[in-house]
Amino acid sequence: MKKLLLILLCLPMIFSSCSKEDDETIQPNNTSALSIDVNLVGYWLNTDTGEDSFIFGSNGEFYWDTGYHKWGSYWTESGYIVLEGLSTSWQSGIVNYFGVLGYNIEGDELTISSNIYLKQ
Repeated sequence: MKKLLLILLCLPMIFSSCSKEDDETIQPNNTSALSIDVNLVGYWLNTDTGEDSFIFGSNGEFYWDTGYHKWGSYWTESGYIVLEGLSTSWQSGIVNYFGVLGYNIEGDELTISSNIYLKQ
């Protein structure tokens, strides 16, 4: 009985002494790489298909509908859009997604990998 009491008294101390501290905030090493081209912000529709579309938010979030849906965060660097998030897949359900796409903006026209999108 004494052993059981001792175990019951020590058990909470074991778990509380191993608690993880969540007070620290991790900052990225290169914050300049996390910039957003303000010209990208908005809704863009593919001129060829009329179905393929991008939404880029000013908060660094994106949504891309190509029949398969992709969403997550983005940033721009040296003429490239870096996309990181999740994607739907008919084979695997929801999977991680990472993509680096070259882009160019001229007025209300966005070109990504030879596809032309118009700002709506």
